[in-house]
Amino acid sequence: HLKNGKLRYEYLVIALGGETNYYHIPGLEAHGLPLKTFEDALAIRERLTPRVGEQKGLTRVVIGGAGSTGAELAGEIREWSCEPPHANTCNVHVTLIESGPSVLGALEERAQRKAERRLKQLGVQILTEERIARVDIHAIHLEGGEKINYDVFIWTGGVKAVSLTERPPMKREGKGRIEIVGAMECIPES
Repeated sequence: HLKNGKLRYEYLVIALGGETNYYHIPGLEAHGLPLKTFEDALAIRERLTPRVGEQKGLTRVVIGGAGSTGAELAGEIREWSCEPPHANTCNVHVTLIESGPSVLGALEERAQRKAERRLKQLGVQILTEERIARVDIHAIHLEGGEKINYDVFIWTGGVKAVSLTERPPMKREGKGRIEIVGAMECIPES
């Protein structure tokens, strides 16, 4: 049933995408720039562009989450900010924070090692097995007690299903996601 009528179907496919998961970390949503949309990318560029090439000191960029988005972004920011015309004035320090044991945790170990080597060659500082406890306006506080100051903080550390998926009375799996069986079928909640 739609707002203005009914829609008949044989199969219903609901593909709502995802949204940023902030894991209830205090200050993360308020101070971290997400990277999920084109508009998010523009906001990051607008925050970084005036700083790149300035002679006013170091710009500290911290990226939370070293999956494919975070790892690629860290490398791209270093390459972009340290290539001509900015090569002589490269003042951008990039730190990548990952709660897991390595960057690109979903890939095979060989790819993880290769990516980590490349990121380090580019000058990216990598912190693994570190969890963010809270985020303030210019500092990230890790669970181990360490504080990392930043000028730009970008959050690439998680996605979750859109909140609309919480409404249907469907059977759920351990992490709260709708359980799918067989040929992509949902099971009504019993």
